[in-house]
Amino acid sequence: MKIINRIKVNSKVLFKYFLSVWSISSAFISLSLSFISWEDFGITNLSNKITYSMLLLIAIAIVSLIISIIIVFTRTKKTIFGDIDKGLLIQYGDIINLGFNNCDKNKKIIVIPMNRCFDLSCDNNLVAETSIHGQWIKKFISSKQNENDTHHTIETLLDNQNASYTKLDITEKKSGYSKRYTPGTIAELNGTNGITFYLWGVAEYDKNLKANCSELDYYKAIQNLIDYYDTYGQCVDIYCPIVGDHIIRPTKPTDDVIHFMISMFKINKPKIHGTIHLVVYEQKKSDISILKY
Repeated sequence: MKIINRIKVNSKVLFKYFLSVWSISSAFISLSLSFISWEDFGITNLSNKITYSMLLLIAIAIVSLIISIIIVFTRTKKTIFGDIDKGLLIQYGDIINLGFNNCDKNKKIIVIPMNRCFDLSCDNNLVAETSIHGQWIKKFISSKQNENDTHHTIETLLDNQNASYTKLDITEKKSGYSKRYTPGTIAELNGTNGITFYLWGVAEYDKNLKANCSELDYYKAIQNLIDYYDTYGQCVDIYCPIVGDHIIRPTKPTDDVIHFMISMFKINKPKIHGTIHLVVYEQKKSDISILKY
């Protein structure tokens, strides 16, 4: 079923590849037939020539389709703009695995979208364990003491930035940290093996701890991420997950969110001095085609 769904979501791209492979294959066969003929294979009857010609066309179509499917299924990234040193790519991957990969020693910046209070606990459903925010907590925070130390580090970093925040009371947010920072605020923490984490404040919690983000705040968050990377990124490759489809109000389809993120980076091309990787979760291959962007 996943294979069929993946073919469906890539149908337009698949058709383009099919036409290209078909054209090249047909041109090659036509060129070959200018040097040889059916008679060279002992086929002299007209009806047999027509039959074999039809079979050849069908064979070319089948081979072209198979090659096109292989190309689509094996491509895991696509360049949106730029060259080898800087630009924008979209790719399949797992942002958490990229951030905690002990085998890869290359420097990377990993963007971790969080709520704007930078909560560090998955207890009492404060942060969903299945979210990128929650998965990062499970990997990075090893104990309550570690949680407190990390919180203190984040607050100190944000104080040094003179980051603006609003102090919430218990009626506005019933648990977790009470400082809500402005959209797109970033706390930069070091990981291991050359990894730097950009903890990126995007969503805010309502009084029921439901994450949401207005369209304007989402725009501000992405713009601040671009500006921060422009200032502090030092041309290091940055990996940013697709985020927003579940928190923007009103809700947006994932396709619209990806288009919006791409448009924001295109508008800010002069500020991009390294390679930005937009990461589509690899388990979404059968739902999202990166090749159409």
